[in-house]
Amino acid sequence: MEVAGVRFTVVGAGRSGLAASNALASRGGDVRLVEARADATRPETLDARVTFVAGTNLPRPGDVAVLSPGVPEVSPVRAEIAAVAAEVIGVNLTIYKTLAFAVSAFYAGIAGGLFGFVLGFFDPFTFNMILSIIFLVMVVVGGLGTILGGIMGATLITYLQYDLLKNIAEVPYFGALMVAVSKQWFTLVGLENFSSMAIGLIMIGIIIFEPLGMFGVWIRMKKYWMTWPF
Repeated sequence: MEVAGVRFTVVGAGRSGLAASNALASRGGDVRLVEARADATRPETLDARVTFVAGTNLPRPGDVAVLSPGVPEVSPVRAEIAAVAAEVIGVNLTIYKTLAFAVSAFYAGIAGGLFGFVLGFFDPFTFNMILSIIFLVMVVVGGLGTILGGIMGATLITYLQYDLLKNIAEVPYFGALMVAVSKQWFTLVGLENFSSMAIGLIMIGIIIFEPLGMFGVWIRMKKYWMTWPF
């Protein structure tokens, strides 16, 4: 590939991104290195011909994008670059996005029909704002932008809601503590709210410590076993 005069955006200022930037610049490329962290500083070993930009990870329009291996698989920049690449090769994104919406709506309708068949009746008060929040929690806990993550998140939250946290007083060790706290500071009637509090704390913990959700944990486990025993 002819590099001289071609515009490149290297995403990620890690070791591989830094090496790629220097290599492209040495061959005459117009290179721009971007780093998502706003507090990132220009690496000392970066070629003087490379433009360094912190606080963004989006390539310039028309640039050849070079992604560092450190960029997460579910990063929005990957999705954006993939969308641009699909349009370049002639894929009609509007048709496929509409088709994806229609297929998901179809399966949601099937799920609603089965739900009504199991219950035998529909209560409009069941479909409230809390249910929408629970769906959001499932997606975030599982992993945004991944099918497997959505399945794992839905499985975990459903298990917590309807099994482990259904009767908080019966949860081993933790249940007795919650009963004691409720008797001391609250009322036993409000004990049922601890399940919602626990789910909220799980979501906050996932956002802080594991932004990729359960899917991110699965990816790290898979990489660990694929490289074992190192």
